[in-house]
Amino acid sequence: MQRLRLLDVALLIGFVPLWVLCFALYMQNIIHGRLARIPLLVAAPESADDYPTLRAFWPGTGAEKSGLAIGDRLTRVGEADLRGVGPFGFTARTYEQVGPTLQAPVVFLREGVPDVHLVTLQRFALPWRTLFLSFGFASAAVVVLLRRPGVRVARAFFLAAMTYSFHWTFFAGGPRWQTYAWLLVVCLSALVMLPLWLRFILLLPEELAPPGARLPRWPWLFVAFGPSLTSRAFGLPYSPTFGLRAELVVTIAFIMIFLLLVNRNFRRAGPLGRRQLKWVVYGIYIGTAPILIADAIIGIYPMLWWLHESATVFTALIPLCLLIAIVRFNLFDIDRLISTTAAYSILVLVLGAAGLTAIPVLTKFLSASVGVEHTIGQATLLFMLATVALPGQRYLRPQIERLFFVQRHILEQGMRQLERDVAIQPTIATMLTMAGERLFALLQAESCAIYGKVDSQYVPVFIRGGVMPTAFDVQGPLVGVLQSRAAPVDPDRWRRTVRTSLSRSERTMVENLRAAAVLPIRCHEALVAFVCLGQKRSGDVYTSTDFALLASLGKKMTEKLQQSGEAEVRDQFAVMQRERQDAESVSNIDKTAHRV
Repeated sequence: MQRLRLLDVALLIGFVPLWVLCFALYMQNIIHGRLARIPLLVAAPESADDYPTLRAFWPGTGAEKSGLAIGDRLTRVGEADLRGVGPFGFTARTYEQVGPTLQAPVVFLREGVPDVHLVTLQRFALPWRTLFLSFGFASAAVVVLLRRPGVRVARAFFLAAMTYSFHWTFFAGGPRWQTYAWLLVVCLSALVMLPLWLRFILLLPEELAPPGARLPRWPWLFVAFGPSLTSRAFGLPYSPTFGLRAELVVTIAFIMIFLLLVNRNFRRAGPLGRRQLKWVVYGIYIGTAPILIADAIIGIYPMLWWLHESATVFTALIPLCLLIAIVRFNLFDIDRLISTTAAYSILVLVLGAAGLTAIPVLTKFLSASVGVEHTIGQATLLFMLATVALPGQRYLRPQIERLFFVQRHILEQGMRQLERDVAIQPTIATMLTMAGERLFALLQAESCAIYGKVDSQYVPVFIRGGVMPTAFDVQGPLVGVLQSRAAPVDPDRWRRTVRTSLSRSERTMVENLRAAAVLPIRCHEALVAFVCLGQKRSGDVYTSTDFALLASLGKKMTEKLQQSGEAEVRDQFAVMQRERQDAESVSNIDKTAHRV
């Protein structure tokens, strides 16, 4: 982990303890069942000696049946006087007075006549649903700043994620100061979180935003989300109806601009930057798609309203994907994740369409003709449809990759063909030469070198690209690492090995290889060869799928080598080394003659 800068420390000290306090109070509300919504919206009194007026009922709470009416002047809630109290003060006093029962008597005046009715707050159906969202964004913000200290995009993400996390810590309730603190947090976070998210996406990927580049100021126009939210929720500074419409307009505009910026940056970025942005888009999709599916189902079956609340749990996957995009975008093969998710999404849509159209008709037919109970018939048909449709992912995914990830599809098909060709090669020399040539071309590597064991050294028997031929001692630390590995060595482990395990002279030799991935090849459990692959010429990384394909190829090559004895394999390597040296000598003579 890199050393934290002074500004990074200040951000952590300033935000994290405050968030921990807010989150702890939020958890306390959940544990004690105090997470609830006030069903009344009030308008501020016209003077300090007047009382707030009931402005509206919160939709869906059923407060219209409480006995109160629009226009009633509220004079007292519980033991708290409401003289001169506005919407924020009414909210704080109501949460203070309701207590554990979430009920409080409200005294009001209607046409000058006092009356009192009991008001009940509406408990949240799934109070824990935003718990994972808040914790996920806060945790991701801290990890990113610790892993990428001093980096501009990491600080931008920290600010955006922390403010968004604060926004979802619902800790109103209890003493009056606690609700006022929550109101302050909600209002401030609503003001800045959308501009901060736009600022973050303007800085991602880093190659498009150099350290000294100035960011535009137009994202701060989205501070309009703050007053629109407070108007919708509390009636300040505008009416709830205007606030609802304004919030909808601002939210739609933000989503459109955010996606346009992602698309613009994707077109301008290189391979690594595009992988980062793919993680951003993937996180947004898997975090929001379940909610959209749930809402579609609710539109047909309103009694399943709880699906929307449950589906919001998936939004916790968004900060995880954003964390990977900034800190470790090559952790998994994002192209494979996208194609697999797309395939399953298509299947879910097909199953859903069939479930809404064909299955009711078939169920009715079975009930009428065979006498099968409606519920049993419907469940059986759904199971049969899922059994037939879900394996279709294996067919759909390659088609999606052929359409959207052409290079990925070509690589996978080429590697599968290479595995088949390896098994039919007549000699070890032809097998290794063919494998080296194909790997060099398929992976578009800057270099490809195959080392075989001859006597007490591993010598180069095949070289393509600008690699300086060197030999490695059998007892050297590099070979020791490879002997303990059956799978290909990934770039991160390779760099750690070079930095910590090798001597200066051997480190120099390894650096001359410019290897980004190493594939060990065994024969009868002994390391007899290894393939060193350089960085990809496109600038892209070796993904987990690449390493899986290399590992599969390594097994095929091992099977081929095991058909011969270890001594024969070494003799073949010695012959290949001499042939390579002879070819280099002839090439050098030709170059010298050409210069003369």
